[in-house]
Amino acid sequence: MRIALIITGLTMGGAETQVVRMADRFVREGHTVLLLFLGGQAQVLPEESAVQVLSLGLERSLRTLPAALRAARKRLRSFRPEVVHSHLFHANIFARLLRLACPLPRLVCSAHSTWEGSFMHTLAYRLTDPLADLFTNVSAAAVEASVAKGIAPRRKARCLYNGIPLKTFQRNEEAGLALRAREGLAPDAFVYLAVGRLHPAKDYPTLLRAFSTVAAFDAAARLLIVGQGDQESALRALAMTLALDGRVRFLGLRRDVVEIMSAADCLVSSSAWEGFGLVHAEAMAARLFVVATDCGGPREVMGETGILVRPGDPASLARAMARVRALGPAERTAALDAAEKRVRERFSLEAAESAWLSLYSKGNER
Repeated sequence: MRIALIITGLTMGGAETQVVRMADRFVREGHTVLLLFLGGQAQVLPEESAVQVLSLGLERSLRTLPAALRAARKRLRSFRPEVVHSHLFHANIFARLLRLACPLPRLVCSAHSTWEGSFMHTLAYRLTDPLADLFTNVSAAAVEASVAKGIAPRRKARCLYNGIPLKTFQRNEEAGLALRAREGLAPDAFVYLAVGRLHPAKDYPTLLRAFSTVAAFDAAARLLIVGQGDQESALRALAMTLALDGRVRFLGLRRDVVEIMSAADCLVSSSAWEGFGLVHAEAMAARLFVVATDCGGPREVMGETGILVRPGDPASLARAMARVRALGPAERTAALDAAEKRVRERFSLEAAESAWLSLYSKGNER
């Protein structure tokens, strides 16, 4: 199958990582893949050189939109895709506008969150809906939110779960110990880990306030935060205000997340909203206990295998983090076994690939 993927950008994020992984997977299974991104710096790229990657050079100014549309039309006409699959708001609207100027046999548009922006975003989705064949989101909760807000009609809405490469996220105790040594983490340190953009959606202030409560009675507690974003300065300042200097480390953008997960004891997610929770599934595969806010997709990912708390509630989050610290060996092992089994059975990259291809191969439903 000839598959064209369009995404807003290729920065380090869950949606971007998922699309790149699927592009690689499709090529390995014998499909031909074109990956277009609207613009910006590419931080994540396919491993397979056979994936054709092209930046459309779209900038924040609308003056660049006509040129980007022309470039996409030219490339797609020569590529002749059997399906076009766009991801994230700007790419979804771009792909729909592109269909006015370029024949697209089948257009699937995907959101990756329970929150797709302001009323103007919703209005843009509604006005352009006739140009899309299907609209997907990454969890049943996210699909319901999209339908309830009028982003997509129910008859077009589908749930399309993300998937992870299970072998990549197998826990490696030796690598974890080596990373602890490099980062100066004591062998008896209990390491909490957060992974994600430093963005309001992730609500890191709630996490820092929760950790300050935990750190007050647990001298061995440490918090590693992997990610970058506009909130970094404010979050560092908050950590200083909470007297967490030396207990919290902002690691920035990292390529060794698997090793960091292998060094950690618990993943903590304080998100205000989350479409799926890719890092939750990755942590489960890496045998990390997961504490997360009940903000959409995480409940579907975690099931009964971790601890869910209310969003925006530092006290509840702190109590959950302390509960993980207090788990006995047998209870911890049973919980990690159940989590690993759940992600293996439900959220493998192979399962996601099968679901995506099944959606592509169905007849035109417009």
